[in-house]
Amino acid sequence: MTFLPWDQGEGFGALSPDGQTLAFTRADAATERVYLAPARGGDARLLSASAGAVPRWSPDGKQIAFAANRGYSGGIFVISPDGRGERRLTIDGGWPVWWPDGRQLAYLTLGPQGNQVRVVSLDGATRLLGSIKLGGSNHPFAVFPDGKRIAGTNAVHVSDEIWLLEPRK
Repeated sequence: MTFLPWDQGEGFGALSPDGQTLAFTRADAATERVYLAPARGGDARLLSASAGAVPRWSPDGKQIAFAANRGYSGGIFVISPDGRGERRLTIDGGWPVWWPDGRQLAYLTLGPQGNQVRVVSLDGATRLLGSIKLGGSNHPFAVFPDGKRIAGTNAVHVSDEIWLLEPRK
């Protein structure tokens, strides 16, 4: 096992599809930002001067999505791994997850009835994903490779649940 030589409050690592580069969040005195580093170890470089957390690589490795923070209200951004072309896709939401087609991102928002899953396309069109309402405060989720199902969790009080969303037949 290799331990990477960073010790400044890093977290939320995401490995590039080719396995060569690690995107991660690093906290500094003022905020959190997204960094990249060789997966085998080496110097990390700042990806964007913008505040950012929870980076996620696109399936083709050509873009990295990230949230403005670890909350649900800062918005979703995309940027190329060389640091160019940063753009904001949403004004709210957090915790982005790429759709398998690489043209959409699912993300979490706070709605009137609790946390909700929304989807944004790279052209900025957004939609609410069904009537999913998540309870609790920790909601990691994943989109299946077929793009038709989502796996996720609810964290409520002292018990948890894992759920699977599938289309109706």
